[in-house]
Amino acid sequence: MSERVLVVDDDMRNIFALNTVLERYGMKVAFAENAKEGISLLERDPAVELVLMDVMMPEMDGPTLLREMRRTRPDLGEIGGNRSLATWP
Repeated sequence: MSERVLVVDDDMRNIFALNTVLERYGMKVAFAENAKEGISLLERDPAVELVLMDVMMPEMDGPTLLREMRRTRPDLGEIGGNRSLATWP
């Protein structure tokens, strides 16, 4: 069974690039173009095991998105695209 990854980014070029690479490794990729869509997708798809996200998006920044996602799925792995998450609690 392949891993299910959710990519949340407001830049479709990044989504396309990540999707291309992840699919080569047999991963199934879902994507959202904004934080609210990402949260909604995560709530509807319990198979998602990892979230790759941009931390500088309009409407909701990465740390806020991360808090919301952790409320929904505290077991979820995440990788942020900005070093500011390294100091985030």
